Amino acid sequence: ADLAEIYGTNDSSLMAGDVVSIDPAINAGVKKSSGAYDSQTIGVISTQPGLIIGDNTQGGSGTALVALAGRVPVKVSLENGTIKPGDALTPSSTPGVAMKATKAGAIIGQSLGTYDGNGPNYVLVFIKNSHANGTKITDVLEGVTTSNTDAQQTLAQKALAYFSTEGKVQTDATDISEIYTDRVSAALEVITPQLTANNVSTDSITSSTNTNIAVDLKSNGRLIIQDSEKAEVASIDDKGNATFKGTVTADKIKANQIEGLEVFTNKISALEQAQQASTGTTTQPGVASNGTTNATVNLKDITAQTAIVSGDLTSNGTLFANGALKVTGPAEFLGNSIFYKLATFIDKTIFKSSVNFEAPTTFGDKIIVNNNTAGTVKIPIGETKIVVQFSKPYNTPPIINATPIGIIAPKYGVTNITKDGFEIDIDPAQPTETQFNWFAVETSQP
Repeated sequence: ADLAEIYGTNDSSLMAGDVVSIDPAINAGVKKSSGAYDSQTIGVISTQPGLIIGDNTQGGSGTALVALAGRVPVKVSLENGTIKPGDALTPSSTPGVAMKATKAGAIIGQSLGTYDGNGPNYVLVFIKNSHANGTKITDVLEGVTTSNTDAQQTLAQKALAYFSTEGKVQTDATDISEIYTDRVSAALEVITPQLTANNVSTDSITSSTNTNIAVDLKSNGRLIIQDSEKAEVASIDDKGNATFKGTVTADKIKANQIEGLEVFTNKISALEQAQQASTGTTTQPGVASNGTTNATVNLKDITAQTAIVSGDLTSNGTLFANGALKVTGPAEFLGNSIFYKLATFIDKTIFKSSVNFEAPTTFGDKIIVNNNTAGTVKIPIGETKIVVQFSKPYNTPPIINATPIGIIAPKYGVTNITKDGFEIDIDPAQPTETQFNWFAVETSQP
């Protein structure tokens, strides 16, 4: 027997044992539950109520008797496994049908019977409309108990594997159960495929899937690796400093400085081999008979009275010569070069690009220029002008200075100055050839 209340409904298919939810289309109306863990669930349609209260004054084409308290039969399915006495029941994905509640969410009550698929799909339920916190992990992982787990795979690992594969919840699923609260306390452990938090405080980290562990260290923090006895065997701090108590094996080690007696003696041996190789007298391994070494020697400091390098010498830093630097072969400076004191060029010097003199310049001897800078031209008899073409155009029209040689014409001048050339004009024409010397200078600021 149960206590039932009258509700309005537009669902003519409702029958005893159906799980119902709130129908927003009717004031105080109900309809069949619409999905797993339906949060709008309010109860079960009564089969034979002992007491009926209320009336249908709110609307709807029909009425439904919803059990408020007591015991009533309810339709069930095996969607979440076998139903046993005491199991909390919640709506399943089948409208109007209940299932065992394994996750947190709305429930209609507790099962008073068992359903394993045999017989009618009904169980007697004790009405208890409330919210459940879910079930035990062993109820979700059928066949697994705390007593049959082994050392190779704990119950938590099996649960995590299940949540990550067949029990994985899609983020867009409609039946996600959620809990919003201020604090969660667990006396044993929390098992989840993903944890999102601003801060995680812990004393130790153990890989649950035997894969990599990524750790974001705070300032002055260290990642400590311990052995089975909890002894520190290796550590890495947030600066990249590493300490290993055992042997480090690597194909290649590159370091600015390595301390240790054995390494120090290897440096001396390598230096002796390099010196012998430069004279062609060594027969040590790694050195060819022609005196060249096949090995690479990396040394921090070298002091020697005389050193001969038969191949290339590369300096990745600054090369200092405290004394004189003499180069007997060709020298190339691929970057900018600065000479802070007197620079003397004994032989010819060729500048293949422009040269800037940013201070007064003194030339101790004659200056020789090509025919693009200076020259001599003659205006033929009876002519009043001559055009001078530069062999190489200037960047901007240059300054031209023309000087007549011999008889000076009454009037002469320089006109039509361009980047390509200029004209020398005389007035009037002369009975003899008129000769001019000219000089062209281009300025950096027109």
